[in-house]
Amino acid sequence: MLLASRKLVQNNPQLIESMLSVYFDTLQYYQQNPASFIEELSKTSELSSKAAQDMLNGVRWVTLSENAIDWFSSKGSTRKEYLVESIQSANHILNAVGVLKGNPLPASDAYSILNSTFVTTLFDQQVMASPLTKESTSKATFQSLTPSEWAKLANVGTLKIRKVSFSQSSSDLSMDAKRQLDEAASDLSHYPNFRILIKGHTGTNGDVEANLKLSSSRAKSGVALP
Repeated sequence: MLLASRKLVQNNPQLIESMLSVYFDTLQYYQQNPASFIEELSKTSELSSKAAQDMLNGVRWVTLSENAIDWFSSKGSTRKEYLVESIQSANHILNAVGVLKGNPLPASDAYSILNSTFVTTLFDQQVMASPLTKESTSKATFQSLTPSEWAKLANVGTLKIRKVSFSQSSSDLSMDAKRQLDEAASDLSHYPNFRILIKGHTGTNGDVEANLKLSSSRAKSGVALP
């Protein structure tokens, strides 16, 4: 958690922006290169490599996206607000053990001491920046995910398109459906570093297993469209 005075925020916001940018770049590097983190930690402390590894095993990396979406809840639709919940929980515990009496926050409001502007701006610049502003010559590659790994991904947006309809009991795409998917693919090409979840649906009548199989087949038809 970064603590900054209101005076610093008002007089030197560039310093905070620069510090956060370097911090998240460093975080990403050590996330991708844990061996370097262990080596650096061993050099700057009295910990052995094993002790450093054991400590690293207990580290929960909180990325820029998670900060914006889950902790500040300034992006996406999760509305988890972990940071507000943490402040409120800490206040409750400190009151319960007698360290505090009452709520010391201005107007007892956790939001009064938070400023999501810097994280939100950095998220927009580094995560949501449209590639239309610069040409990309390489395609992003993704490893396959298990259903449980998919469930852990944060939802940062939904692309609304016209309904893609299928003939009854069919997974064949009509010309109109293909046109709709082509337009959606064109829009999604602006966000090459995001995973896209495609679902197929059926009516509620008929055999459940058959409907599930047809739903899957319809989703695969959308994915397989050249």
